Amino acid sequence: MALSRLIYGFFQKINSAIFNAKKCEIVVVVFHEICSLEEADDKDHFTSLESFKKFIEEKRESIIPISENFKNLKSKSNLPKYILTFDDIYESAYLNGISLLKERDIPFTIFICPDLIGKPGFIKKEQLNELCAMDNCEVAFHLNHHVFTRKMKKDAFIKEIDCSLFEKKFNVKCSYFAFPYGSMYASRSFFSKNVLLSKFKKVFSTSFAHMSISTFTKKRYFLPRMTYSEKTKHLFKKA
Repeated sequence: MALSRLIYGFFQKINSAIFNAKKCEIVVVVFHEICSLEEADDKDHFTSLESFKKFIEEKRESIIPISENFKNLKSKSNLPKYILTFDDIYESAYLNGISLLKERDIPFTIFICPDLIGKPGFIKKEQLNELCAMDNCEVAFHLNHHVFTRKMKKDAFIKEIDCSLFEKKFNVKCSYFAFPYGSMYASRSFFSKNVLLSKFKKVFSTSFAHMSISTFTKKRYFLPRMTYSEKTKHLFKKA
């Protein structure tokens, strides 16, 4: 297992380097918990409210929806554009981060695992209903359960990515998908690409890299996203 992680980690670094070799025009950002260190369940992936507010203030004019029409985007600005995404949807993200985006009508995307809804620390059904009704919120899918898929059998995988019950229950259409954990070690299933692309417009990973507009518009599978947290926020100065 340790050797497998090393091998997949090596290939993921190469994959990220290929994306990063091109011009930085699109950065898909991932947030998890928006809270203090003391409140965080995952100390490696939380973002403080202060850091989140600062990021939004600095990038506000460059934030675009995941469904942006890119035809005339280059002429508007030479600065990178940012797509905001939230994984799992912790209640702290809903109460602290998303409330701020709602006030300022800033677009964002939420990747939902139905199994997490209502569990301690995660959003409740009524909170998700509110998000589903918001014009600036794109609801996307993150598997029915938050699990590794690399060794999952085909039938089980197809059940996990089936979002039809979730869509019907919350009256939404999920056009985008992100792998839980998002690394090559956790996610890259031998048959998943064609199955996923038959159901979703784009599929995302957590390979830490930016993209060119050309890459984002032409590629659809295992696109990179950059996790923004207290441990990684310094790296965004380069993006």
